[in-house]
Amino acid sequence: MPEVSLALPPVPDYDDVVDRNQMVILKTQGDLTVRGGDIALTRRGDLMLNDEVYHALFSFVQFWRYNYPALWTLFHTMLSAQAGALAAEANLNNLPTPVWNSSVPSPSEWPTPEFGSGLWAAVDRHELSKQAADVYASTIILVIDWALGNLCKDMEANATEWNNAGAPIGGRSLGEGLRAAGNNFRHADEWLVATSLSGRQMQSIRVLSDFLQEPVAHGGSMRPFARDRSQDVLEVICEGNFMLLEAKVFEFAHSLAVHRRARV
Repeated sequence: MPEVSLALPPVPDYDDVVDRNQMVILKTQGDLTVRGGDIALTRRGDLMLNDEVYHALFSFVQFWRYNYPALWTLFHTMLSAQAGALAAEANLNNLPTPVWNSSVPSPSEWPTPEFGSGLWAAVDRHELSKQAADVYASTIILVIDWALGNLCKDMEANATEWNNAGAPIGGRSLGEGLRAAGNNFRHADEWLVATSLSGRQMQSIRVLSDFLQEPVAHGGSMRPFARDRSQDVLEVICEGNFMLLEAKVFEFAHSLAVHRRARV
């Protein structure tokens, strides 16, 4: 198998990530914790630094540092695919339309094989770019949702703290929006064919509706939400700016930690 060379951005420095995202809690020096005469461990069995909240944030920064190159690459490849989809759509719209002189065209008026092959090539380019952008966007959503979910568990935050952390988007927290987007990606096909939706399914749809500011019509169709909305969710969060995405993610993470500490 031939080697594939892919230029990734470098792993960012720990202090740079902490400083640029104003992770105040992590400005305190981390040290081992003794409880009951023994060195305290995290729920994962690691040596605990300071307390559960501090260690969870520390671990999240480390996760972000080592996944930053891949997430950055996925994000910018998504932007490239989105641009490709727009260009392919414009190409489709500019294809010449066959003109028929009657409702039943004669053989001489039929589109040429060259027109047919050009049409399908344009369709292929459009679908390739569109679906590639969906893949990149949904991967980003799932990875960040997974990491924030682990952060929440590691610091033992509750649902109220999760829902109230950070600046709201459409009245919902970033964590709520990412969680609903992940559920959308995993279950959109089920939502499409279901004759009735469960309470849990409707909860995800309501969160997406608020987050995207697309109201669910009373008694209306759920079809707008029964497809992958990952690209739309990322656009609402960061408007095509990866560093803004990082800032929003860390604002939520740090706010979640502050809420959790306030409960102790």
